[in-house]
Amino acid sequence: MKNISDVVGIDVSKLKIDVCIYHTGKHQSFSNDNNGFTKMYRWVNSVGLLGDILVCFENTGYYSLSLAVFLEQNSLPFCMIAPIEIRRSLGLVRGKNDIIDAYQIARYAWLHRDELECIPLAGRKVLSLAQLLKVRDQLVKQKNAFENMLHAFEQTKELSDKTAITLIKQQIDHIEKQIKKVEVAIEQLLNEQEFITNYTLLRTIKGVGLILAAQLIAHTNNFQSFKQWRQFACYCGLAPFDYQSGSSIRGKTKVHPIADKKVKSLLTMAAISAIQYEPQLKAYYKRKVLAGKAKMSALNAVKCKLVARAFSVIKRQTPYVLLQAA
Repeated sequence: MKNISDVVGIDVSKLKIDVCIYHTGKHQSFSNDNNGFTKMYRWVNSVGLLGDILVCFENTGYYSLSLAVFLEQNSLPFCMIAPIEIRRSLGLVRGKNDIIDAYQIARYAWLHRDELECIPLAGRKVLSLAQLLKVRDQLVKQKNAFENMLHAFEQTKELSDKTAITLIKQQIDHIEKQIKKVEVAIEQLLNEQEFITNYTLLRTIKGVGLILAAQLIAHTNNFQSFKQWRQFACYCGLAPFDYQSGSSIRGKTKVHPIADKKVKSLLTMAAISAIQYEPQLKAYYKRKVLAGKAKMSALNAVKCKLVARAFSVIKRQTPYVLLQAA
């Protein structure tokens, strides 16, 4: 963003927000709720900032969501930055507190003001979809934990309490029913007018099921947040990068560990399914392996193919058609 006269950095925590105005260095704390946001808005106006300002804060999930909604409703331009991006830009820093953090966020935004983009919040239904997916993820984790416990108890039945085993089985059964309810709610939401077209198109791709389609829609803001499939592949940790320096250091080309691990794992399962049942991807995978690629590297290439197909059908607004071999 250009023509910015000053930056407001905000450090967001569970109960409060610390606000720092970069050029004046003025600092104030407010409660992390609508009442606190209103007081912050009045305080920033009372300081007498001239021209356009930019508000910047870390994306801390639910703690920062209410703040983002307030700023959008009051037409204040803002940027939510990944915490790791700000931390790695600071260099060597001694000491840490909320006041310092707010200033460092403001400093980061000022130094990068020409590169930052104000991306609008996802719609309410996209947020609802993301919340349902988070609930399902937690339920699946709980189910896996109970299943592992049950497996351990059943291996030592002579030492295990029968009541404990019965309660675990009941809990697993209850969680499975809850997962089914969440999945029904997800499917109902995806069949609403806002999502139905893109959801139907994604399901025409072999290997893309209900949950993967829902995750793709939620993470891309219904395919509005990423312009190209390569950007999303990089976000998911599928894009390989070189590792070399001069003539003495040259490592293997590999993907970066910073990625959305959840979407990446879903794409991995989709790719494993696709190379078994989709002839083209199966042949593509075999060609990669025969060319000397490691199996995981070849599977990663299949994941990239799936992402490319997903973005392609959405861009063309036509279903994916599997071409028959001549």
